[in-house]
Formats: sequence, structure tokens, C-alpha cells
Amino acid sequence: MKRIIYLALVATMFCCTLVFTACSSEDIDNSSVNQEIEKERNELLAHIQDDARIMADSLNFDMLNTTAQVNGQLLSSMAKGRNFLTNMKKLIGIMAVQNAMQHVKSVAAGSELAGKGYTAYLPLDISAFGVRVVFDERGNYNVTPAEGLEFIFPATLDGVGTTAFKMSLKNNGEWYESVSPTNFGNVKGLACISRIPKAMTMKLTGLLNENEVTLLTGILNIEMEKNAESQYVDFYNNAFAISGQLMSTLKGSQYGLPDDDSTLSFNLSMNESGQADIAYNFEQNGMNVLNFGAQVTLPQKEHFIEQIAGDITSLSDFTVGNMILILGNAFSNSQAVAEMTILDDLILTGTIRDGSQFFQALQDIVAKRNDKEVTTEEWKEFVQKFNDSYNLLIGCEHVTRQVPMQLFAIQSDGSLDNLPALKFADKTDYIALRTLLTTEAVDNINKIYETTATPVSNAAGVGLRLLSSVVLMMPMNSKEWGF
Repeated sequence: MKRIIYLALVATMFCCTLVFTACSSEDIDNSSVNQEIEKERNELLAHIQDDARIMADSLNFDMLNTTAQVNGQLLSSMAKGRNFLTNMKKLIGIMAVQNAMQHVKSVAAGSELAGKGYTAYLPLDISAFGVRVVFDERGNYNVTPAEGLEFIFPATLDGVGTTAFKMSLKNNGEWYESVSPTNFGNVKGLACISRIPKAMTMKLTGLLNENEVTLLTGILNIEMEKNAESQYVDFYNNAFAISGQLMSTLKGSQYGLPDDDSTLSFNLSMNESGQADIAYNFEQNGMNVLNFGAQVTLPQKEHFIEQIAGDITSLSDFTVGNMILILGNAFSNSQAVAEMTILDDLILTGTIRDGSQFFQALQDIVAKRNDKEVTTEEWKEFVQKFNDSYNLLIGCEHVTRQVPMQLFAIQSDGSLDNLPALKFADKTDYIALRTLLTTEAVDNINKIYETTATPVSNAAGVGLRLLSSVVLMMPMNSKEWGF
């Protein structure tokens, strides 16, 4: 189950490394060009400008800000609770093992377990937490039995005041089973049968104006293949797929909160050889805002899983830089092909030739952006290394030629930045996109950046920290389980 959550985190981080960039204005060469190229250039730019206007007028992340604020206060309650994560890990481990030991059974003669040399087995459902944690304003907490895992805590919201919120996580009662040896007490030949849930649901509710209101719901689905001759799954050697949705359909104006109708869907699948497919979709207010898909070829599947697990476990904070570092370590020596569609209109296709160079260069750009000692030449070198690691094309269904796209390094007013630049068939150099757009379009893109970058980054950071806290509550090895 830990590895399942780790990989859900990876899919989220992979999407959250998409970089939004701002624009400015410069003069362009108005020399004569081939009429067909000019026609398609104008068509593409018109679509970019129309999509920028639609998103600037329509995108709303007020509810995302509200959810991040609530989840942030839950994290604060956990941090105030002395030794909270350590105590919860011990409690969950004790409860799970006690429950498992009540169901130790002998292995049937002629069974698959008997063929592996086991004489007895115990089922360990690591998602059956059975714990409700209630916090007060000071971070003090008490624990009572519950179905699943629940956190009840106070949070303060503008226009609402301080009220009680509940975050809950439950499984659906169906699972896959994986077998591993264990040594518990004096039981010899004992197998541990770990149960991996096929689906888990999440819900965030609040007591607003004395009504229990659902702010956010989510579901995580897990599909795993088994070898024909076995009833157990092998996480390293069998194919699997993890999919999920986060949904908000809140009519919040009656509670002093924003209205929202958003859905984020994702899917991560991996075959036996380590071919990973990642897909994301974001819809809001009836618009299909973003579709993203990537096929990643990993040099070694087991290394990828263990690298992710180790890095996330040791991470203290999910900053953008740390996310990139984790992805860089996991996707080292990998290659990827990706496609992103905006508003079912603009299409970006790309190939990452060297995952190590791509993420290292991206990390340098993020880390050095605010470094006052970085010269313009050094900054251009960072951006060039990033550009050298991938190929990216942009187009739409109304043009026959996709246009190469890269980042363009600049330094203005003492600050470093990178801007998207396009290379048309009649030009020898890349031209900064902002020089090709109207002032209104530039303003719309700036508005999209201001509306999107901060709330998405904050919400992703808070959400990943909360998920990682849940992971850290789970015993990580057989010793912590008491085996």
C-alpha cells in the first residue's frame, strides 16, 4: 500500500512540474514570408490568444485556495501534537497486527502457500486503520475507534470563522493479496498476506452554518495483474494501474465560500518491463481545460519504485525544488514522449531525450532563478541545457505544421526569467512568443499565471505533505509492524 501511495504522489508531482511563464513585448521582423506559412502562423497565434482569453476569464481557483487553507491547518494540528506521527505509527501497527494475529490460519495441503514452504499465514490489511483522531486548537488530540482513518479538527476560514472539519479515508472492502515471509513469535513457516485495497475514498467535509458540507471528494482505484498460476500479486513483476479523481461540486455562496465545479483525474500504469504511462485531465465549469499524457521508458522498474519510496520517506518538505529532485532521481536515464492539449484546441507534443539532464537543468533553473549572483551568461547556459534535453512542438488542428517551441532566457530589471519562444519555417531563430501576441493576449497570459501558479503550487505542496504524513503513519518495515 505504501508503494501505491508513493506512485500516486509521483503522478501528482510529474504533473505539478509544468511551468507557467509570463510574457512581454518586443518588435518582430516584418519581412515578406511565404503566404501559407504566414497564414498558419496567424491561425496558430489567433488560437493561442483566444484560449488565453477564455482561460483568463474563466479559471477560478478560490475553492482550491480554501481547501489548501483547511488542509494546511490540519497539518499544523499534526505538527503541534507532540510525537504525533510516531505515536500514530505505533498505534496503527499494534492494531493491525493484533487484528491479524486473531486470524492466523493453517496452510491447506497442496495449496500455493504450502508449495512455497509455509505452514501458516496471517492477513494484514494495512489500510484498515480503524482510527478517529480529534484535535483541539492547541494540537492536543485523542484517538477513538472508527471506520477507516478520520481526522476531525478546527480550522478558521474568512467569512466563516472557526469551525470543525473532517478528513476521512476509507477502503471499499475489496483487495488484492501479496505474500511475503515473516518471523513473528515462535510461529515457524508463517506467511504474511498483505491486502492491497482495490479502491479507497477520501472526503473533506466542514460544519458550515450548522450544516455538514462536502468540500472535496476523491477516489483512488488500483488494478493489478496476477500470474495465471498464482492467486497473489507481485508488485515488482506484475503490471498495475493506479487511477483517481478529485472532485469539487460545491455551491458555496450560501456558506460564504466560492462556488466550484472542478474535476482532476489521473492515471498511472506500468507494465512488467517498466513502461510507464501517465495521464492527467482537468475540467472546470464544463470546460476541458487540460489533458496531459506521457509514456516513460524506465531503465529499471524495481529501481524506480525503490528510489521513489526512499526519497519520499526521507523528505521533510514538498517544495517545487524537492519535487523536481525526486523526479530527477527516479527518472534518471529514462526517456519520455508527452502530449498536452489545452481547451481541446492547442496541442503540445514533446520528447524528453535524457531524463537526468532534463530534471537537472529544470532544478538549476528553479534554484538559480532568484540568485542575485547568477550572471546573464550563466542563466542562458542553464536554460540552453534544459532546451537541449527535449523537443517540443505546438500546433492546433487548423494548421498542418507544428511549430518548434523552446524557452528563451532573459534578464531584465535585475531579475532572471525564461519565456516560451517559437521557431517558424521561414525564420532561422526562435522568436519570443510575447513579441507575436497582442497586448491584450499578453495581459491575459499574465493573468493566467497570477491566477494559477500560486494556488496550484500551494495546494500541491499542502496536498503532498498531507499524503506523505499519512504514509509516514504507516509502519515502513517488518520491525515496525512488530514482526
